[in-house]
Amino acid sequence: MRNVAKAAGVALCCVLTLGGCGTAKSGSWVNPDSKTEKGSDSEKSASVNKFATDMEKTHALKSWWLTMDIPDTWEEQDDGSGNYTFVPSVGGLAMLTSSSGVNFTGENGRPEVETLLQELEKGDITQISGEVEERLYGGSAVTYTAPISRSQDGLLYKGKVYFLISGHALYMFTVCVPESDYDDGYDDVIDHIISSMTLDSGAIHPPFGEGESSDKADSSAQGSDNSSEETKDPASYEQIPWSDLARTPDAYKGKDISVSGKVLQVVEGGESYNLRVATDGNYGDVVLVVYSPSIMGGTRILEDDNVTILGASMGTITYETTMGANKTIPGILADSIQIS
Repeated sequence: MRNVAKAAGVALCCVLTLGGCGTAKSGSWVNPDSKTEKGSDSEKSASVNKFATDMEKTHALKSWWLTMDIPDTWEEQDDGSGNYTFVPSVGGLAMLTSSSGVNFTGENGRPEVETLLQELEKGDITQISGEVEERLYGGSAVTYTAPISRSQDGLLYKGKVYFLISGHALYMFTVCVPESDYDDGYDDVIDHIISSMTLDSGAIHPPFGEGESSDKADSSAQGSDNSSEETKDPASYEQIPWSDLARTPDAYKGKDISVSGKVLQVVEGGESYNLRVATDGNYGDVVLVVYSPSIMGGTRILEDDNVTILGASMGTITYETTMGANKTIPGILADSIQIS
């Protein structure tokens, strides 16, 4: 399911498939999260871990702006919209779900994460078995990690749920494996996969206030600044008819597109602003544009402005109208907006 998080009149546009533990058998910003600290009695080394092959033989998997290492021994299935299901080599289940166009309600995205955790525990099969650890780095991204467990058909499973939030994007990774394998070293494999997650530097937009700084965060911010100076060629953005964006949104999700039209509504406030734009002047063909005010260099966009938007398609976004009804329209995360 996609968790709906309303803010500035916009809702979370996608359905997050809540992963848990199953019984199946079989230039970038670097994630600063490291392995969970262990006592000296339980520390393990990849060089002696019998599951070391799962850490050494991997391939890069990309979902939207996220890249991560997945063991070659894992079976994987892609639903075509940035969500993946995996069967680890030792059995169990892992899932990666991605959502863009998210406007968080504040508190570092914690309310949205808590809602997803509650959904994960529905049915009393999967349990959050420890504290939720939050890590904030220079305001550029925030992560949440929690241990999870599951008992099903007489079998016990252990693993982790991991959230990564950056800008308007939310990634959720859940994995559970048989308890005996987890305790025997497969927790290192899971930590290795989580620590391999990276984000394209150009996709890092601070969704919150200034956080505590670190050398890694400063480096990340510098990487983001450098990428913004390398302006993309406007010709690389494809003009897509509104009807195509509305009818087959997943076909264009994450792609660079160009849209022109008249501004019907401006919603300002917080780290991101929103526009409703009637494409080509057609008031029935509306897109919702999410953008950082920093891309405008101090210039405000007003209602009735004619604009051209270059940005990444977000599929569709669902928001609540002033009459209380839900409306779903194509969404764009803007790289630049030109007023004509």
